[in-house]
Amino acid sequence: MPWLGAAATGLVGLLSMTACAGAAPAAPELPPSGIAFSASPVPASPPVPVTSPTPSHHRSARPKPPTPTPSGTRPTPGVACPGNALRGVYHPYRLTVLGTCLWFRGTVTSIRDEEDGDVHVDVAPALGFGRFLDQDNELYQHGSLVTEIMPGQALPVPSVGERVAVFGTWVHDSDHGWNEIHPIWAIHYFATGVLVRRLPPKMPRYEPGEGGSGGSGGGGNCDPSYPTVCIPPPPPDLDCADVPYRNFTVLPPDPHGFDGDGDGVGCES
Repeated sequence: MPWLGAAATGLVGLLSMTACAGAAPAAPELPPSGIAFSASPVPASPPVPVTSPTPSHHRSARPKPPTPTPSGTRPTPGVACPGNALRGVYHPYRLTVLGTCLWFRGTVTSIRDEEDGDVHVDVAPALGFGRFLDQDNELYQHGSLVTEIMPGQALPVPSVGERVAVFGTWVHDSDHGWNEIHPIWAIHYFATGVLVRRLPPKMPRYEPGEGGSGGSGGGGNCDPSYPTVCIPPPPPDLDCADVPYRNFTVLPPDPHGFDGDGDGVGCES
């Protein structure tokens, strides 16, 4: 029947529209894990502050202190030694050099003017300087070291009780048996803080008419064959290289043989 065909066609159309209107929207596509991600941007992580490394607790290396020198041997700026360790000394043959360019420190115990013009300044050692003395210093110099200011040497003579440091040559006097600082090159006077450097004359100064033996003083020991200088008689037998004198008067018998040509002048230069 014609009305059935029209009804069927209408029913099919109605069902088609209902299907279109009731269809659910398609679900969003999920990643394989099943977790949905938002489309909004992910905020950036805050910057990580950069810090300097924590300072180490190890101390930086410090310079090593200088190696200390033995007592009495420390060099002093501005004080030098002459080339001749026994410059200006009478009878250098009887002084044995124990050390050169040394400081000795102590307190003045006595002052003596010797007949040969030397000034003996006896100095008791400060702590640490006792090694400069020997047994005869203890016995005959009352525990002091003999230091000598020689004629022509413009060093101020310190006072008894004054603290000084004496710079010079450390010797053993074989005639007397004790040790000395002889010659002296400089003296530091602690009371005033003054350092005085004065060298003795190159040629020893000595007036034989005053008596004495020169050098370390004490006792006439000059051979009469050499009246203008003080040279002891033998032994030992001396040569011109052993004495500091030149062109001096020689009288017979000339036991050392200084006047080789017999003209009355010894060790002619």
